[in-house]
Amino acid sequence: MEGYCGLSGKHALHEDDAAVRNGRQKKPAQAEETEYRILCPVWQDCSLIGKGGSTIKALRTECRSKIKVEDPVSGSGERVVLISSSADQLREQGYHVCAAQEALFKVHARITEADDDDDEPPQPVYVRLLVPKSHIGCLLGKGGKIIEQMRKEIGAQIRILPKEQQPPSVGYTDELVQVTGDAALVRKALF
Repeated sequence: MEGYCGLSGKHALHEDDAAVRNGRQKKPAQAEETEYRILCPVWQDCSLIGKGGSTIKALRTECRSKIKVEDPVSGSGERVVLISSSADQLREQGYHVCAAQEALFKVHARITEADDDDDEPPQPVYVRLLVPKSHIGCLLGKGGKIIEQMRKEIGAQIRILPKEQQPPSVGYTDELVQVTGDAALVRKALF
């Protein structure tokens, strides 16, 4: 999907105030924003934030993205990590990737490497993304055909979790998408 910059939150900012529409005032065009929301277990957030915020600051600079770790919601063992950037493209291994997507890969790597133990065989990893309900139909496709095709092509388990399995950090306007599998397959699903 060359040039694609994220299902979970490609938002265009529109000029819709009355003064601009009536031509009385010119407003500079704003770039399209891409936003991802990934869940991070509370017990792993230290590996993402780093001492004095050093790790997250370095990620922001390296990826040219905004990365914000929200406060945990009461009763939830996970924190929402907001990742966003303008939709500018960069090339990564033959693919066009936006800065927010590159940051998503690196944030996910930080979260999963905190759980890595060299003495044990590789365990399946997972990523949990918050996706606006208005975008879920694009992921599912008619009769579930798109998500089924993704499962077959990628080889990872991709599920939209039912409300009773969702933590309190999932808002009423969101769905929780969980991708589980080998680390390489989960990363492939994030593309």
